[in-house]
Amino acid sequence: MHPNIEQKLKALDAFKDWSNYLLITTVAAVGWTAEKQPDRFCTPFMKPAAVICFALSIVFAIMTLALVPHVAEDIEIKTRSIYRVYWSGWWVSMRLTRLCLPQHVFFLLGILFYSVGTSFCSPCSIWWLFGMIVGILASLYLLGQFRPKPPVAEIDSSQQTPSTSVTHTPPSRTTGASDSTA
Repeated sequence: MHPNIEQKLKALDAFKDWSNYLLITTVAAVGWTAEKQPDRFCTPFMKPAAVICFALSIVFAIMTLALVPHVAEDIEIKTRSIYRVYWSGWWVSMRLTRLCLPQHVFFLLGILFYSVGTSFCSPCSIWWLFGMIVGILASLYLLGQFRPKPPVAEIDSSQQTPSTSVTHTPPSRTTGASDSTA
């Protein structure tokens, strides 16, 4: 088997394992949440919201796991990522991210509804929920903007080959006057 295909199949296997673990956790979470007495929730409407979010996460998890064998069949030597493989059938064209992203989003929303609903009473719970969602989205945006600078290889004068050591020179502070001591 070609090394690129083997690598992608290992990645797909790890993805399948992660999806299985998340599905099992979500089933436990929906059972735990649905079993709770309504008086445990300070904000009553958040209990059904949490249960619905967990249930939707389960639906998307099942569809994600159903797509995994189809993706495995369609991996080719030139495939760059398992997340870029499109499977077409049953009148749709689908890839993993279109199913696993909603699975994760609904799971996280279920956790937020449960946590806020059992911790805060109305109307504070609405503000806490809104603040947490905005904070999470802002954090994701900021983390997505962070791009570390690639290391700069130094040329070793004795060997005339790039060395593996990386040095970072802080930017010099200039006061506007030219430095004549170079």
